[in-house]
Amino acid sequence: MNILEVVSGYYPRFQAGVPKHIDRLTQGLMQAGNCSVTILAQDIGESNRAGILHERLPRYPLENFKIKRQWKYRWFDWTILRRGAALCRDRKIDVIHGHTYQHGGRQALRLGKKCNLPVVLTLHGTVFDAFPAATPPAWFPELLEARHIIVQKPSAREKLIAWGYPENRISILIGPVPISREVPHRSSMSSPVRLLFAGRFDPIKRPMLLVDLAEAILARGLPYVISAVGDGLLLPEVKHEARSRHVESILTLPGWCDNMSDQYHRHDVILGLSQTHNVSDLVLLEAMSYGLVPVVTRSKDIDYLIKDRQNGVICEDDVESILTGIRSINNHYEELSRAAAETAVAVAGSEHIVEMHRNIFHSVKNGK
Repeated sequence: MNILEVVSGYYPRFQAGVPKHIDRLTQGLMQAGNCSVTILAQDIGESNRAGILHERLPRYPLENFKIKRQWKYRWFDWTILRRGAALCRDRKIDVIHGHTYQHGGRQALRLGKKCNLPVVLTLHGTVFDAFPAATPPAWFPELLEARHIIVQKPSAREKLIAWGYPENRISILIGPVPISREVPHRSSMSSPVRLLFAGRFDPIKRPMLLVDLAEAILARGLPYVISAVGDGLLLPEVKHEARSRHVESILTLPGWCDNMSDQYHRHDVILGLSQTHNVSDLVLLEAMSYGLVPVVTRSKDIDYLIKDRQNGVICEDDVESILTGIRSINNHYEELSRAAAETAVAVAGSEHIVEMHRNIFHSVKNGK
């Protein structure tokens, strides 16, 4: 089976969730055998890993000029349809796989129509959150061209069904996360308890809440420390606030980290503070697979992954509630840690996710 992955021009320039998802999925498909994968993108990063073929698209010729964004999209549409049609013919592509409507999905759908090939579309993260169930996005009719749609949380599936997409052609898949076959064993938290926050420093992740949390920890003399790993728009503001409130002994900001496994080994709890949780958040899933107990703020869909007091803790979005949630772990850390790791393996483990994708691709290839 020959698969063409159609990806936005940003892949893999920013090592965020979507590029990591694609990278792990394509490598897993190749390693599973009986499959070839071609990635069609503008930025291809390391080439020929695991035998994956990469096709670099020409760059937008006016990239450094102040041109309206839609013109860049139109350029990307045109290059995908021109180069992609030749690839589909030359490499005998069986299935086209696109990612998120705005960043490869639209182009995959149009390429599939042009080449008369089935398209599987993965709609990542919070793409439907801004649209009520009664009002689909203007581009929804084009989604009907997809043979199968993969979403990453129940609310996205419910909206697709409400808008008229066939229920039997929708799957919920999160991950993939590379996971050891042995569930890690953590019998207790360290002293002081080490809290980890990791991700983009942007408003949806609410990193400023970390400063409030650190201030409360310092004022009460609690045995907690926080490491906030990552980069982004709000990092300078968070650093400034941490200095001005004198909480740098509690809250450390190491910046971007390439090797997160070291961070997971050194910490006890993974914090999720987003206003709108993406339950496919790879950092959250990875940390759980290492046995870190998730403490997350309440939001839609999060209970699909986290069961309160069973494999983690769900809190309200204020400092007092978060501190209470962390304290509640003390006497139940071992069982919560094991349950968190087992959940990550069962829901998002690489072997499981790759096999599910293979089944979907085979099904659409055979016209089912």
